[in-house]
Amino acid sequence: STVNCPTDANVQPAGPGVISDFCGNIITPLVTNNGPVVCEGDVVWTFTYTDCASNVVAWTHTYTVDMPTFAIATAPGTSTVNCPTDANVQPAGPGVITDLCGNILTAAVTNNGPVVCEGDVVWTFTYTDCASNVVAWTHTYTVDMPTFAIATLPGASTVNCPADANVQPAGPGVITDLCGNIL
Repeated sequence: STVNCPTDANVQPAGPGVISDFCGNIITPLVTNNGPVVCEGDVVWTFTYTDCASNVVAWTHTYTVDMPTFAIATAPGTSTVNCPTDANVQPAGPGVITDLCGNILTAAVTNNGPVVCEGDVVWTFTYTDCASNVVAWTHTYTVDMPTFAIATLPGASTVNCPADANVQPAGPGVITDLCGNIL
């Protein structure tokens, strides 16, 4: 029979029923198995019946452990941030992820960043169970830098000569975008 988890293959099957020798004596089997398996594979339970004349008959039941692919219930994450450095912060992820047998999985976390100014940084959490089933979860940061403002009011001055108007004024001082970059 096929089972999903290794622990399911550790359950002794019922066996072939009551077995008697030719004289009607009930024979108690010696029950063994080749398990346990760590992840996937076969666990063969062998019921070995030996009568008083040392005649041996074996009956087997094979569990095939085939772990199905797990799923992540949490929807992919998205958020909009103002600055590229905000997208370099690893998001929290989808929470505790387990395979279908209840084993906690650890993610390999990667991203396609950094971005220089605006764009998307996708953080990918890749979970792999012992059967090499792989499921990925993503969180996408969209970097959308807002328009900056100049706090200094526009300047004005009166000059006497046209040549005086050709002199560049001092300007509003140091101006930065909203992410602190000097412009």
